[in-house]
Amino acid sequence: MDKEIKDKITLALAILLAFLIVGFLLMYLAWSFGPGGYPRAEVYEFAIPEDSLIQIIYEAKEENQNIKIPNELIEPIFNEGRKDSTDHYYHVFFYYPDKNQVVKTATRKDGKRKSTLMFIYIYDLETRSWIQVNEYFWWWKNKPLLDEFEKRILSKIQEKVK
Repeated sequence: MDKEIKDKITLALAILLAFLIVGFLLMYLAWSFGPGGYPRAEVYEFAIPEDSLIQIIYEAKEENQNIKIPNELIEPIFNEGRKDSTDHYYHVFFYYPDKNQVVKTATRKDGKRKSTLMFIYIYDLETRSWIQVNEYFWWWKNKPLLDEFEKRILSKIQEKVK
């Protein structure tokens, strides 16, 4: 190969690498400064109205008492429902008894016939600290937390939606 072709290939690779780096940095910035009240929440969509989803969540909690927060552990920070009539989010809390952790979720309308359930935080009752869902940029670091939620709580809700 002559020098001119090598230079063109080198330039093309440098431009490609620059685009990849800039693209990665833009993705990281978008992730870091996400919009909304809960920018890093894991969102699950349902093709049912929000009030139906809320009713199903409470039915699942009644049928699976182990995911309900015991009365002696309920604190003011675990208030379920909306803060006021202007609040878009309906907050619901669950419990992991073996880990002594409380899971914070919220529902939200998504049109007339759709709604979302957001997995937002986990509160560790031992350390009195919040663990943010999707805290890490790399998805595989968040996966164990998400898998556990999907197995323990989301699966019970999805069963009732079907």
